Amino acid sequence: MLNRILATTLIAILAVATTTNNASASLFEWNWTPASTDGSNIGYNSYGGDINSIHGEFDSTTQTLKWLVNYKNESHLDPEGFTLALNNGPNPKGHAGELALIYFDATRSTPVLTAYGYNGQNSTSTFYDGSERSGNQTPDMIGSSRGGAGWITNLIDRRESDNSITLGFEIDASGINGHTPMHPGPGGLADWFGIGFDNNLGIWMHSFRGLDTNYAGDFLTQWSAKKEGWLDGCNFTTTPEPGTIALLGLGGWALIRRRNGRTA
Repeated sequence: MLNRILATTLIAILAVATTTNNASASLFEWNWTPASTDGSNIGYNSYGGDINSIHGEFDSTTQTLKWLVNYKNESHLDPEGFTLALNNGPNPKGHAGELALIYFDATRSTPVLTAYGYNGQNSTSTFYDGSERSGNQTPDMIGSSRGGAGWITNLIDRRESDNSITLGFEIDASGINGHTPMHPGPGGLADWFGIGFDNNLGIWMHSFRGLDTNYAGDFLTQWSAKKEGWLDGCNFTTTPEPGTIALLGLGGWALIRRRNGRTA
């Protein structure tokens, strides 16, 4: 009888804790595979790298963003980088002054990550053209791992035991999200979102094979590739991770260590 009472009490406590934690959840996770049916207006092309899975996390309290893309091992060119824009639901392709665009470059022994104000175009031109206005407008350079890298926690370029390739990063996105855009949108500075997601996610991600890059100082002067693929979509559903579950998730991520280059 006592065991039954204790069990009932424990269930009640857990139910209250879960309800409370759900209400205050700040860590959101997103997992995707090509077989997923969630989301809308989805476009996927594997030409730049055939994706096995994507795992993303965003903590709206700490502003920590984690992003891992696992690509299949293939006999030809390996994926060597991607660009990424994220928001909390709509299709990210819109206008300048709204979102950040990440360039993840794995062509070097240590990957390079740069962040810009995304110009909203369906191209990789953001690094040299900051706005959709005619002509090339000054790029809105936000940050680079080649410069002050205190906001970079981890850059990942890893060959897994099954010979697949994982590319990704973990960053403190607070500087990105607090950025003042060089090219404000139609609604002014209030349009700025930066990067991240909550209960919903919108994505504009392009993957690249045969990637060539160059830099002047901290930022890109060239980003060109032999092959390019993409994953676009909106209104994907994420999973809120409350309380102790969130802590366990963060603990798991602490096990990931930087690896410079791939090992066979």
